[in-house]
Amino acid sequence: MTCGGGDSVEGENNEILLFDGLQCANNYHQQCCSPPVASVPEGAWLCPTLVRDGRVVDPQARHGLSLIHN
Repeated sequence: MTCGGGDSVEGENNEILLFDGLQCANNYHQQCCSPPVASVPEGAWLCPTLVRDGRVVDPQARHGLSLIHN
């Protein structure tokens, strides 16, 4: 899984998050999001950019699986 935000290093409080936006394949570390995400969201989640753009949650998203463990 590749972070779309750059060179951030995985670690505690910096896991890669999957966005649940319809037709969205973005993945970012918690600290690469703007603003940074303090804790892993539970359930369906949209990043602030998707919310700003009026995107909606993908009904096929696997809610509750917003985190990728390597």
